[in-house]
Amino acid sequence: MTVTMLRRAVSRFLRPGGWALFTWEGPGAVVSGQWGGASLVVANNYASVSKKTREFPSQLDDLSPTMLKKDYKDLEIMNMTNDVVRKLLSLEMATHKEKLKLKTSQLVEKVQRSPSDVGSTEVQIAILTAKIRNYQEHLQVHRKVFQELQKLRAAKQLKQKAAIAEKAQSVNKEVNEGAPV
Repeated sequence: MTVTMLRRAVSRFLRPGGWALFTWEGPGAVVSGQWGGASLVVANNYASVSKKTREFPSQLDDLSPTMLKKDYKDLEIMNMTNDVVRKLLSLEMATHKEKLKLKTSQLVEKVQRSPSDVGSTEVQIAILTAKIRNYQEHLQVHRKVFQELQKLRAAKQLKQKAAIAEKAQSVNKEVNEGAPV
């Protein structure tokens, strides 16, 4: 989507009754058209918003978006398909789970002793490493969720400790009442 198309789409929402036409004289120039002002500023700001960059690298960053999904990469027919089909079956359109599956299989292939080796210690470590990295990334992205979980766990532990302390007191009380004076 070009910037002009995006500006037109935004102007559609800002001005009822049709598309506003923008003509540009150059970057930062005055816009001529049916209207301008604050709505133009909104359209410019909306069009100039860039994607938020991540603060940390992902383990999936080294996977090429043009690489085919795991289920389709070894098929011979994929060499004869058109670009649209290849794009649909590539990692560009893959879910996070599919990308993680491909990354895990790549890590396993690096440490396998033979193609049939699926249970050796090295393979299990590779699989667990991929899972741990995925959990780390998830917790870095969703820090608040992790903090809330920690608070809930701490509250649960406090309740359990209080229940244990009450039980211990009641047991001590029963023991003391049952003992002869």
